[in-house]
Amino acid sequence: MKPTNMSRRALLVRACEIPVAGVALFLSACADKQPSSVCVDRDQLNEAESSLRASVQYTDRAPDPAKQCRGCAYFRSAAEGADCGTCQILNGPVSATGHCTSWSAKT
Repeated sequence: MKPTNMSRRALLVRACEIPVAGVALFLSACADKQPSSVCVDRDQLNEAESSLRASVQYTDRAPDPAKQCRGCAYFRSAAEGADCGTCQILNGPVSATGHCTSWSAKT
């Protein structure tokens, strides 16, 4: 094996390439994720609507995938496979992947 002569500058450049490649890989992985859909602007809700959502502990992401809004008896989908729909309890738009304490399985 023949030894190579590498200058200090070349060594530093090589050393900087590894972290830059790692950051680029991380950012590309983040870019592949689908953004979560926002079905309602919470800032546009009136006090009663916000209070109702808080009282049933509504969240846009269900902690248990088996209990998402799309599987609830009170959920009405805007369209087949849509990310948003309406909830009869909350009387407004909700995420199909959301959840609240009033969840009841479709029969």
